[in-house]
Amino acid sequence: MRATIRIFSSLLLLAWIAVPAHADDREDAQYAQQCPGFAAWKKAHPELSKKNQAKRIAAGKPSEPKLRQQLLRMVKVDQAARDAWIKVGMKTGQGGEAAVKHLLAVDAANQVKLKPIIKHQGFPTPSQVGMDGVEAAFLLVQHADRDPAFQLSVLPQLVTLHQQGLISGQDLAMLIDRTLRGQGKPQRYGTQFISNDSHPEMKLQPVEDISALDARRAGMGMPPLADYACILSMAYHKPVRLEP
Repeated sequence: MRATIRIFSSLLLLAWIAVPAHADDREDAQYAQQCPGFAAWKKAHPELSKKNQAKRIAAGKPSEPKLRQQLLRMVKVDQAARDAWIKVGMKTGQGGEAAVKHLLAVDAANQVKLKPIIKHQGFPTPSQVGMDGVEAAFLLVQHADRDPAFQLSVLPQLVTLHQQGLISGQDLAMLIDRTLRGQGKPQRYGTQFISNDSHPEMKLQPVEDISALDARRAGMGMPPLADYACILSMAYHKPVRLEP
């Protein structure tokens, strides 16, 4: 078993689509207290919120409700496994072996179910499975790390969906970074961090041309790296290290 597992803000993404509408106010209060830089950025970019993105998609029932429910069930198990891992301090050695083993088993089982879906019909769209179904499918692809060829094969479909305004720049940036790291290359948007038992803080993985990183992030509708790091630390209850 690998001693290092890549982590990213999957829990934050899910929180934006799975909580009641009034939860935005609670989130804003948390951010204002713990991550004021991110709170200010979020307030200045209301058009990028999940709620407002959803409003841009035509209203109506998803055309594939059974597929939507399947994706939501899969991601519920995915997130429960990650919650359990976080509760043991995201350890991969002593104290965390069972959580890691379960997490990897969940990822493998979900991948077996997800690959035939995408092969048969392509990456799901909001009209088929709703915005929450799209986010669920996105998270499941992100967590298919043991099959980087599969992740890479999905990437062109997400590029097209982003160009059509159907997925966020943040979602696309995360998968781009994930596939680059899977090839041993520096990431482009600074979404990927590592944490292990020897160095329990979350450490930024290598980034190409880091001097222009925040400009690239802004181009994808993402907050500056320092503000992103703050909400990661808040979500995962770990310090974040941005320097090499």
